[in-house]
Amino acid sequence: MTKAEELFNKPTKQIPDVKPGKMFGALCMKTPNRKSAAMFWTDNIFIKLTGELLNNAMSLDGSKKIEPMEGKSMK
Repeated sequence: MTKAEELFNKPTKQIPDVKPGKMFGALCMKTPNRKSAAMFWTDNIFIKLTGELLNNAMSLDGSKKIEPMEGKSMK
């Protein structure tokens, strides 16, 4: 396990009701309803955000939407 993967797994163990899982073969954090809330893929962390949190996060340097298929960003 890489150092980046260890850092991703640490909050997974600390956040109540969040369980480690896999999505598209990548590490992810699953909520109680089994939906993915965050994913670690190619040394990047993808977090599902909405509203003002999303707007604030997208204004940070390096932030971008994930496109598993070119032109098709994840919601």
